[in-house]
Amino acid sequence: MIFDLEDSPVYEVIQNNGCLEFLDEGAGTSKNLNVKHLFNRAGKITIGAGIEFPYQGNAKITLHGEKENAYIVFDRAVEAGNKAISNTGQIQMFGTNRPSRTRLARTAQAGATEIYVETSEDLGWVQGDKLGLAPTNYINTELDYVEIDSYDFATGKIELTEPIFFRHYGRSESTKEMYQVDIRGEVSLLTRNV
Repeated sequence: MIFDLEDSPVYEVIQNNGCLEFLDEGAGTSKNLNVKHLFNRAGKITIGAGIEFPYQGNAKITLHGEKENAYIVFDRAVEAGNKAISNTGQIQMFGTNRPSRTRLARTAQAGATEIYVETSEDLGWVQGDKLGLAPTNYINTELDYVEIDSYDFATGKIELTEPIFFRHYGRSESTKEMYQVDIRGEVSLLTRNV
């Protein structure tokens, strides 16, 4: 079966015993499967045709459900939550390869609306991409999730849509020589096309 809907209705349960493949119509297109319970029982779900032929559009499976919703049991054997993807078959998802991690090139103070990152390669990050800024102190919950408003490869400057909550350590050069490890804050791309 070829899934070719831009935005499907919300299905209660989909049980796949065959082959479910997302149609790839290229960059700039989107496919969104909305479902409460997706059970890939004895089938195969494919998004993209492999590492050499990744999915070019945007593919998404959106799970719907509330805490009060009933749990489900598939085939009287596989227990699932109130919204779930359960897999006893095969699922393969291949999205486009994008640079996904860099380090801070300057320290970012709490409340900042811009950060600077290493620019050894063009990250290709764009407006709307979501980033995660890792903690750089002993409090492991001091991480920030942000959205890019603009990115300038030449300077490494990223303008954010909202200010960050926590301070994140950074420097223009690696700290490996000083500390035997590079302790500058990691900045990770969270946005994927699949």
